[in-house]
Amino acid sequence: MMPATASGARPYTSTRTGEKDVFIHPSSALFREAPTMVVFQETVETSLSYMKGITAIEPKWLAKLVPSMCLFGKPLENPPPR
Repeated sequence: MMPATASGARPYTSTRTGEKDVFIHPSSALFREAPTMVVFQETVETSLSYMKGITAIEPKWLAKLVPSMCLFGKPLENPPPR
């Protein structure tokens, strides 16, 4: 399971691997929804990297269900740019 998040509608960034520009395939039921956070099982490389086995989630679910994938601490006042 790999979580991914989007700051806008698209593209997504894999929060586990840091891989940028992963996309929801246009044939997916989630394509028009553009959820804020998703989990996916793998990527399929074509002209773009598409997420496969994708499910929309609420961000707070990760902290409760998979705490090993989360960093807990005081938020940074001045986080470095990505």
